[in-house]
Amino acid sequence: MAQEKKEKMIVDKLKPAAEAEFVMPSMVMENAIDAMAKMILAEGCTTGFGMTSGIGWPHEIYMMKNGIKRVHVRHESTAAFAADAWGRVTGRPGLMMIGSGTGLTNAATGIVPALNARSPVVGIVAGQTSSEDEKFGSQGTVQPEKVFAGLSKWTHLVSKPTDLLWVVKRAFRDSLEAPQGPCIVGIDFGFAMQADAPTVALQWEITPDYWVRTEPLKRLAPPDDIEATVRWIMEAEKPTIIAGPQVQYQDAAEELREFTKLTGIPTHCRRAARGAISEYDPLNCYGRARGRVMRASDRTLVMGLKVSWLENSGRPPFWGADTRCIQLQACREDVNLVLPTEREIVGDMKSLLRQMIDCAKAMGITKPPEKWNDWRQFVATAREDYHRRAVERTKDMEGVVPMHPDILGKNLSEFAREELNDDFFYIIDGFTASTYSTDWMRLVHPGRALDAGETIGLGHGIGMAIGAGLATDRKVPILAMIGDGGIGCNGMDIETASRWNIPAIFVIWNNGDMGSGGWKPFLKGSMGRATGDDLLDSFGTLKDIRYDKMFAEVGCHPENVVKDSEIRPALKRAIDFVRRESKPAVINANTDPDVMQEVWQTGLAALTLVGTEWDEVPEEGKRLFLEGGMLGLEHFAYGIRPSAQQALMDYLAKKAQGG
Repeated sequence: MAQEKKEKMIVDKLKPAAEAEFVMPSMVMENAIDAMAKMILAEGCTTGFGMTSGIGWPHEIYMMKNGIKRVHVRHESTAAFAADAWGRVTGRPGLMMIGSGTGLTNAATGIVPALNARSPVVGIVAGQTSSEDEKFGSQGTVQPEKVFAGLSKWTHLVSKPTDLLWVVKRAFRDSLEAPQGPCIVGIDFGFAMQADAPTVALQWEITPDYWVRTEPLKRLAPPDDIEATVRWIMEAEKPTIIAGPQVQYQDAAEELREFTKLTGIPTHCRRAARGAISEYDPLNCYGRARGRVMRASDRTLVMGLKVSWLENSGRPPFWGADTRCIQLQACREDVNLVLPTEREIVGDMKSLLRQMIDCAKAMGITKPPEKWNDWRQFVATAREDYHRRAVERTKDMEGVVPMHPDILGKNLSEFAREELNDDFFYIIDGFTASTYSTDWMRLVHPGRALDAGETIGLGHGIGMAIGAGLATDRKVPILAMIGDGGIGCNGMDIETASRWNIPAIFVIWNNGDMGSGGWKPFLKGSMGRATGDDLLDSFGTLKDIRYDKMFAEVGCHPENVVKDSEIRPALKRAIDFVRRESKPAVINANTDPDVMQEVWQTGLAALTLVGTEWDEVPEEGKRLFLEGGMLGLEHFAYGIRPSAQQALMDYLAKKAQGG
């Protein structure tokens, strides 16, 4: 009789595991928040920006106990703006520490420009305990994983202490990995408030020995692609390079300068890359001269620039109608699909440029080709012509009261050159301020231009000044041009700048109107009916507000400027105070409220006509709109009132007939 099989599981011990001796891995039991602070410090992050919150106190306490300074702001968005500036200036993640509830929604405003600018930011935010998700307890209506989900590279709510270090480490890594951007870590209130909240640190991954500083990955391109790209651009008749923020974030400014000096290719640097090539260099087609140059170019290398609507999304007239491109980008996400592109190369800018330099030298290139002499002269002439016309334009503005903002911008740029020796941060926070200062300022260092970029935000200037000042240990003076609209958004954080001894001159472009001249000619006829009072129906504020007096109360040096002849003496007194006292100065510059920024004549004029009938538009507005023609209207033409469409068609027809 066959022997019955016993009911017993048989385990085959297969080699080599059967011979391995089990060793209990070493483990460290430590408070999760404390361990997180140590990890952040190991990343080289010595300063964080935030506003207090009850359930965020454990984060603050352990950060500060471990030597991480916490800059306490007056509004949460300032913390995000400051962290953004830190990321842009250093190329390392800026740290934002925010509490729960409306603290998250306030901070979200500052995260948006960081996302658009590809700025590395890590946010440590307090969230309610996950067990309260559907009960909406104290501040539970606002949850970090919902608020920041569409505004960040990613957002994750950590509900277990054992997961915290993994997620924070990943945030630092991913924020630096192209496309760079804010990574937000929400921390569950349920374990953050436990005094002995433990975490298990496995020796292979996240023990203290492994808490090394995260560095971005280096990516080379195939040599054949590099050689083909160099040959392609050297065969051009009118070559150009347009460089973007990734040149700054990936520490490639030195290589860009070497490549352009070797080849003599005219280069336009944008956003955080401004100054990578000195804007005094004849090869840098900076400012509005770039329009004439870019449209004339036959071949362009697009390097590290995410082409957006500020570059007309890759279409003319920003680009030449016949210009061909090769895009060298830090990631596939930044490749523009509208540009007529013959080759795409993905890698980090520093490595790609070094490959191109070595390739060019191997091809025997030792100096700029003479065949481009006329082209280089064309670029230099375009620069000189625009600057000459700008200077001539301001001659008629001298002595006029109220001041034209253009002459204010001119004086600021001359002061930056003569008094600051071009070694300064330049921050733009204002509708009028951006127009009438950007083209005057010339930068010679990358990472020194900070603004809201394509988000067109307001109120970021003060936070960015704080972040930039601390990121450079207060060694670089700051010129922050802020409109009175921006001051209305986040003005009280000038007190934070004073408390932290930020070496900034805040120049407030005070024209008493957020619309910068566009209200009267385009909207007064329709919107002016609500109360009949221009102050209440317009975008205006109380007239002649003395912001200098306000901020003198928080320790700032005050100046009030009415005439253009007063600008330079006021700036000199301001910088002397900043250098002597290590405190900010505030200059209240009274500018003309009726100067109309040119965008009103194009896109904004079209927007006003979506809700305004043609017969409601003041005569001056009609004239300005018609003279603007179709420029900037193509995106809005379908929405303007039929009466306005008909008026435009009649005008264009008459013009075509020579009338």
